[in-house]
Amino acid sequence: MCRGHVRWALLPPVPLLSEANVPGTKVTNCVIPEFAHRGDASAASWLESVAPFDTITVVRGTLTLSGRAVGSCTLLRELGSVYQSENGLIHRDITLILFARGRWSDALQIVEAFGPGRYNKKQQVSLAHILVDNYRKALRYVRRQREMEFNPFIRSDFHLKIWGDFMQLQARCIMDGLNDGIGFLTRILHPSLGIAFTTVVIVGDYLPTGPLVALDFNAVTSDQRIILLIAEVPLDSFTPNATRTTASLHKLGTTVPVTNDYRRRWDTLPIERFSLGGSRCHVCTGSPQKRPRTKGKRDYSISRSRVSMNPKKMAVPLWKEQLKRIEGLNDIRRSLNLRGLNRSRRRFLG
Repeated sequence: MCRGHVRWALLPPVPLLSEANVPGTKVTNCVIPEFAHRGDASAASWLESVAPFDTITVVRGTLTLSGRAVGSCTLLRELGSVYQSENGLIHRDITLILFARGRWSDALQIVEAFGPGRYNKKQQVSLAHILVDNYRKALRYVRRQREMEFNPFIRSDFHLKIWGDFMQLQARCIMDGLNDGIGFLTRILHPSLGIAFTTVVIVGDYLPTGPLVALDFNAVTSDQRIILLIAEVPLDSFTPNATRTTASLHKLGTTVPVTNDYRRRWDTLPIERFSLGGSRCHVCTGSPQKRPRTKGKRDYSISRSRVSMNPKKMAVPLWKEQLKRIEGLNDIRRSLNLRGLNRSRRRFLG
């Protein structure tokens, strides 16, 4: 790393591989992934290059390098990993639909986070239509373990075209980090520069207790999108509305590739020196502030275990009322008066 090879520091965590007990040397430094997992993490990151802004130093495991504090980071809710069926296949379409939870506001957030800067407002609304329209259908197919037969309902040819492009984008450079990582829906904000966008942060087995900051270390993908590093600031050294700190930050994770639309704005920010991990990290050294994730926790959308998915393990469980509503869908269709519905609603029920 002292020679400028800081790619390892910008790789996403892979907690699911760690839970699988993959053989290899265990590393307690948050900056560097475990040796046995670095290849998988590097391939999932879609990093093209990481060009350091200035010299890099490593002292007792603490990495010090130059970057920009893009803004504060707020974790909105836990998403989980990419859904994998019992036969070992991953289903990105079902994953995104379950992430949206059948809610319009959540669907728009998912489209913004997983389609960074690619779609205009009309296209975003069309993608949100598909996510909301197919939520109950996806739950039924997951519950019956018929994921291979799932085909989302599409309202029009325009929706189909946008959906196809959206899924190609996920397979090409967005969702690979969630195959073995845990995703959090995140809001990054810098009010004075007018920077505010939603993205996904890939984290490991640690729940942060302190304030978070998004850092730009000039990590770009092949299509010139930006990957930000999310770090936790120790509570005892945190100053509101200030980015400078002499304490070593804890690397919580990295974002999926984000849009570079705001790059011109945060390029005006000063380049500062940041320290990460090592012997000075309050988490890596086992500080009382550390709060590890409970292994048995299953309160997010996709089960982290590599087994077939039980709908009751999802963030929005299938309670008895919901199960009755789904199972009685045919009775609802027969009792509805379709003449009183608009065209789009008739197409959805038909």
